[in-house]
Amino acid sequence: MSKLFKILLWILGGLAVLIALAATYNSLAPLPVYEVRLPENVTIPYGDSLALAQGARIVSMNCVICHRNQDGNLAGRPMPEKDFGDVYVANLTNHPEAGLGRYTDEELVHLIRTGIKPDGSQLLPFMTPYFKMSDEDLYSVIAYLRSDAPLVQPVEKYWPDNKLNFLAKALTRMVFKPGPIPDGPVPSPPLDDLVTRGKYLADAVFNCYQCHSASFETNNDHEPWLSEGYYGGGNPVGGVAGPLTISANLTMHPEYGLGEWTLDDFGKAIRQARRPDGRMLSSTMPPFTSLTDDEVAAIWAYLKTVPIQDNNAPSGLVVAD
Repeated sequence: MSKLFKILLWILGGLAVLIALAATYNSLAPLPVYEVRLPENVTIPYGDSLALAQGARIVSMNCVICHRNQDGNLAGRPMPEKDFGDVYVANLTNHPEAGLGRYTDEELVHLIRTGIKPDGSQLLPFMTPYFKMSDEDLYSVIAYLRSDAPLVQPVEKYWPDNKLNFLAKALTRMVFKPGPIPDGPVPSPPLDDLVTRGKYLADAVFNCYQCHSASFETNNDHEPWLSEGYYGGGNPVGGVAGPLTISANLTMHPEYGLGEWTLDDFGKAIRQARRPDGRMLSSTMPPFTSLTDDEVAAIWAYLKTVPIQDNNAPSGLVVAD
């Protein structure tokens, strides 16, 4: 018995040493550096009024949630949550050194698609790579970000280097990976296929699954439909856009989800931030006022195909304040 006890102590001691070494490595070793393979044949539609309007719509319903500050521009701000350390949201204005002006069009396409900077380092996990966004939409976004719109006029705002804590470093090494580099053009979904277009809008453009699945840590950005609790809600969300809120179940569960909702109910919720009973949604859920009727119908059509999640998260997109 004494010999067995000693063996167990040796095993436990060895495990403790391995854990200590792993923790030391995670704390002190540099974070991974990835391949940079810039795209070819990038043609940004500068001056195209339709492209600028589309880019403005996507930015207004997406980028502004995190990057707009109290001055009303996209010069970024500190992240209020400290779950991952001291983190700063990037400056997206046209400043030639502090903002996006320091990137070429090819570098910017690569950065947004993969989350990899020109030096090979990875953007923090708060920025989901948009590798499934179509070339048409992505190029429109860049055209707008490079435009003379007030939101993106140059602001000389430099942010300190991020100071990631132990958890953020571990997740960056093991969980949060860059998006794949597309092998060729990324086409837009067909307009006449509501379900396919709705999946594209929900998963590739607006990343709805990010908040409305079980957890940021278990989301699968490469295959969102494999995320734990995909669109079943229950994820604590807040800090940047509003108060801490539990995300809602967006599947068609008749009691816990949207099963008793109509398309009109969904449209009012997503565009006006208003529940079917008239109550306002939490300010954590921004109204997507620029969505067209066709886009709302497409997202609704896709949500109706998502497997029902039996998760008792409050229905109505997010919990009301």
